[in-house]
Amino acid sequence: MPTISITIENDAGVERELKLPGHYEVCSGCEGEGKHVNPSVDEHGITAEEFAEDPDFLEAYFSGVYDVECHTCHGKRVVPQLDRDQLRMHRSGARLLARIEAAERANAEVDRIVFTSQATGTHSLDIPSSTGERVWAHLAGFIANQPNRRSAA
Repeated sequence: MPTISITIENDAGVERELKLPGHYEVCSGCEGEGKHVNPSVDEHGITAEEFAEDPDFLEAYFSGVYDVECHTCHGKRVVPQLDRDQLRMHRSGARLLARIEAAERANAEVDRIVFTSQATGTHSLDIPSSTGERVWAHLAGFIANQPNRRSAA
């Protein structure tokens, strides 16, 4: 059973490392194959016309000639993920999970704003300060209520 480590920092600049329960899931980067086509080969897409123009390329492409080790799982075919069900089983874990999920929602909102900005060519990002503050507040609030235990790393 893997553990997931997260390091967070409080307002005083003190870092804490938390080790959380994890489990393995099939890698979404390679769908459990441990490899994928080198992104430099097909990152912009390949059309049927391009395959038709070069049947040797088509054969090489689908036979794995251009495959590289998966950049996500490094060939292991699985990746460790936070075991949310395990966290939900304990009161403090459930509170931490709620804070993690709130931080994930806030981060997704920032990603959406950045993506929209890039897609529209906007050079200034209008990220509400409350979004970033929510990410910090959720994690900092949890840490403030935990005993100060450091793991030897």
